[in-house]
Amino acid sequence: MKSFLKVSAWFLYTLGMVLFFTYLLFPSEPFRFFAEKELLRRTGAEVRMDGLSLGFPASLTLKGVRVDQEKGLRFFLEQVRLKPVFLALMTAQVGARVEVQGLGGRAEAGLKMPPTSPLKARGYLNLENLAMEALTDLLPEPPPLGIQGRLSGRFVCAPEEEGLGISGSLNLEGGELVLDFPMMDGLNLKLLTLQLESRVQEKNAEIKNLLLAGSFGTLQLQGAMGLPAGPASRLDLSGGIRPDPAFLQQLTRMGGIGPVIGRFVGQREIPVRVGGTLERPQVTLAGMRL
Repeated sequence: MKSFLKVSAWFLYTLGMVLFFTYLLFPSEPFRFFAEKELLRRTGAEVRMDGLSLGFPASLTLKGVRVDQEKGLRFFLEQVRLKPVFLALMTAQVGARVEVQGLGGRAEAGLKMPPTSPLKARGYLNLENLAMEALTDLLPEPPPLGIQGRLSGRFVCAPEEEGLGISGSLNLEGGELVLDFPMMDGLNLKLLTLQLESRVQEKNAEIKNLLLAGSFGTLQLQGAMGLPAGPASRLDLSGGIRPDPAFLQQLTRMGGIGPVIGRFVGQREIPVRVGGTLERPQVTLAGMRL
């Protein structure tokens, strides 16, 4: 028994000294230069970091991360922290947690999955108080609308029958929607919440339920989207809008679109269909293409 305790004590002492000198002598500057070069080679994005350090017991912290891509994608993150999930590694899976401070708020994500089976992944994504203006700036092209406010939410993923289930919700605080359409000038539109329940398969994503709520009422859609996700991804969604009566009255008093919307006054639900692609969606409202 004494010999076992003695061996254990020496093992812990040796392990502690190895970890101590690893943190003390870790070549942070050479590793930072190597990471910046490797990211440029693999992604084509120029990444600059103010600092890089190891944390206890096992984490890597990047501070002052600036990303500048040739296509115009630019953003700044105050801090990024990476942590391996040892339990996943012990079961021959890929596993990590990422914590990000930037874009006006904070985000945290965790994932573990078999290296060759992404549809068997388990993970989560938490968003806290992100600035919508900063998020829309990440898009390759400016959208025909602007969204102000703060975004928070949570999504989880887990294996389902013949696919990967993804579900969650988003909440917008002060979600003011600014439309860049002359016929809707002066329209006061607010977004409040978004709920999603879906299943991802190899060639498409099944949208079981997509519910968007705001000052306009509620929009609910079901259908599918082609994969991989990109500008050319096909859309096939259908559902309906349950309009807010006060919002409909506001639309009918507007020039241009007013007479068109007037035909829907009094309806409890307006049929909606979304086709086309992500880059060029085709929206049909009660059989009328917009």
